[in-house]
Formats: sequence, structure tokens, C-alpha cells
Amino acid sequence: MSIEHRWTPRQPARLSVSIACRPLGLLRGRLRNISNGGAMVQLRAAPPPNAPVELILPLRVGTVTRSYRLPAIVTRSAGTGVGLMFGRVEPDTWAALLAHLRPRAANDANVGDTAVEDASVPSRS
Repeated sequence: MSIEHRWTPRQPARLSVSIACRPLGLLRGRLRNISNGGAMVQLRAAPPPNAPVELILPLRVGTVTRSYRLPAIVTRSAGTGVGLMFGRVEPDTWAALLAHLRPRAANDANVGDTAVEDASVPSRS
């Protein structure tokens, strides 16, 4: 049995995201869960452990889509994706993400797992 090392609870998520990683480029995946300390992202091609990356979260607020960029380090890489650790998440970023995730929590039971899809990442606003 392993010991839980997280400082904050994870929130389930089902968002299309991108991970910017040199030299692999922009990787598209699906966010599975997130906390203000890290995230689990399903990817087809995974960066190696300890690689510096940037998680890009496109969130729609009303009619505007804004991209939140979270610098992270890959803590683990598995066949199903990568575990990421964030340095610091700005409070406004975390609040926007939680506001986006909470309305969808009730629908999670109705959403089946789907393959990782290609999602366009809007430019930073």
C-alpha cells in the first residue's frame, strides 16, 4: 500500500488540454484530475519523468475562451499518461478552474471514457 503525498485533494476532470514540452512540441491530451499541486493527464506520447512542461487549460467563461498556462514538472510517466507537479498556481487561475469543473461534476457519471482527442488550443489572451 502506498502513502498519499498530496497536500490538496484532487478534483475529477474531463477537459481537453495541451502540454507544451520541448523537444516533443505540443501534446494533446485529456485532463483526468487536478489539484492546486498537480494533475494527471492522459496522453498518447508521454514526456519523460522530470521534464519541465507547461499545462495549457483552455476554459470558456461566458463567450470568451481563455488559456491558463501552468508550469509543471513530470513526476511520473505511465502508459495511461503523466503525473504533473505544479510549482504554484495563482489563486485566480485555481478559482476559474474550479468554477469550470464544479458544474460538470454532476455529469461525470454520464460521461464515458473516450479516446484522447485532438483539441485546438486558443492563443493566450
